[in-house]
Amino acid sequence: MITAEAKNTDGSVVTQTATFTVTGTGTSSTEPLASLAIIPGTQTALAVNQQTHFVAIGTTTTGSTVNLTGQSATIGTSTVSQAVWSSSNPSVATIDPASGIATALSAGTTAIVAIATNPDKTVVTGTAVYTVTVPSQTEAFVSLAIVPAAQTATAANQTAQFIAIGTTGTGTTVDLTSTATWKSSSTAVATITNPGRLQQSPTVSPSLPPRLRIPATMEQW
Repeated sequence: MITAEAKNTDGSVVTQTATFTVTGTGTSSTEPLASLAIIPGTQTALAVNQQTHFVAIGTTTTGSTVNLTGQSATIGTSTVSQAVWSSSNPSVATIDPASGIATALSAGTTAIVAIATNPDKTVVTGTAVYTVTVPSQTEAFVSLAIVPAAQTATAANQTAQFIAIGTTGTGTTVDLTSTATWKSSSTAVATITNPGRLQQSPTVSPSLPPRLRIPATMEQW
């Protein structure tokens, strides 16, 4: 179990949980990607130069999911390259083509696009909406979410990216991944470092479920 805990400047706390499962070394046959999703599907930046994390999750034809954010993935006997990221409106925000980290540049909206290529050269595409706005006053966060809500490791030393998303009282969502302090409560299973990058232990047993506790401190915007 993965837990994120965040505190507002008034001392109130919001929490959320997610899961990370280790299932072994993968399947025995090739499973091409059938779709690609960007998580979260929408995000908002509340300041110029704010950085925001996106995660690309591929789903195979059998329903298995793999994280393609900044890393390739072995699916059965084949390897799928990491997702390639782009922004439809780079004057509003740019995004690192490898890491999926977007940087807000000016007020407006842009589509964030991720593309993954199967070994047979077919491609799957995911999109998300990224909005840059500057609020007129400070907004307190009332809840916190970890996304994706669940991830699975299918190979030794596989990494996974988690994102901490705070929601204000007006419903605005803000990426808090870079400002959160992340900690694993079970380093025998996996370690986690800023910003929310989890590394499976090379010696972990596939039957041992990881349990992580992730304290975070939120600043009001």
